[in-house]
Amino acid sequence: MKSLITITSLIISMCIGVTLYSQSPGATPAAMFLQMQTDARTAAMGGVHNISAPGCFNVFYNPSADLFSTYKFGFGAGASYRNEFPEHKLFSIAGYSKAGDKNLIALGIRYYNYPKTELFDNNNILTGYSKPNELSFDLGYARKIGNKLSISAVGRYIYSHMDDNNKAGFAIAADFGITYMTPLNFKDREGAYWSIAASTLNFGSKLKYSNRNFNLPTSIGFSSTLHLPLSTNHQITTTGSINYPVFTSASSAVELGLGAEYKVYKLLSLRAGYHISDADKGFGSYPTVGLGVDLFGIKADLSYWPAATTEREFRNYILLSLSTPFVFF
Repeated sequence: MKSLITITSLIISMCIGVTLYSQSPGATPAAMFLQMQTDARTAAMGGVHNISAPGCFNVFYNPSADLFSTYKFGFGAGASYRNEFPEHKLFSIAGYSKAGDKNLIALGIRYYNYPKTELFDNNNILTGYSKPNELSFDLGYARKIGNKLSISAVGRYIYSHMDDNNKAGFAIAADFGITYMTPLNFKDREGAYWSIAASTLNFGSKLKYSNRNFNLPTSIGFSSTLHLPLSTNHQITTTGSINYPVFTSASSAVELGLGAEYKVYKLLSLRAGYHISDADKGFGSYPTVGLGVDLFGIKADLSYWPAATTEREFRNYILLSLSTPFVFF
């Protein structure tokens, strides 16, 4: 545990130093799609990235947790839908592959689609249409240190095309993660574990357009997971996660998520949680719900946010993800 604290402190201090040099405290960040959920399981359990449990989408948050997965390979795809803004969609593809028990490679792509916008000339005459979109490409590596500790690093390229009248913006960023997981020796509770993790997200350059530069949504995350099998066919998992923005602004706030999952017969999962944040700067406070089904090695997960924030944009927010972990590669 002392090693976990020491390594985490060094990583966070280094990342903050680099980002203070390259970004502007207090400025409004861009590319906010990087903060959105890609995994419906996590979204249903409080709506904040759970970085302390294995999952196919962890390349976006903390791939070091996947070294504790019982699966050697995993692949996932996700898509979101907003009732009030149906043309705003996030699509994601991610996966990981272990190389032995100590090493892991992870890949991921996110694509955010905006609605079509009209373009006008100086005389206010319609000249055409623009289709804004944003992309991120992620490549990560994780390494296990001993039996209970793992670390990871992710490189990220961000592309942002918001206006046909200006050149697209781009940025380069990095994530660093660390996970500590230990089995719990409870009688008749084989497979029980507790984990804790920390990660730094989107530390890097500004998002550079032809006429202006913007900060990235840089943040630090902490999570903890407790997994308790009640019997062979019944399991409970509880999670707590916090995402802290490094630079506060009018559109960023601390996000806290608490959640629980009940899994029965390794087939059906029922999930619920609660998200806590500032209603003006963040996403507000609201309940989250979801369910998952495991069939023939494919996991289908669905999450629903019935009333997020005092604004309309994340009310009736739906996220669907499909994932396929394999024991062999």
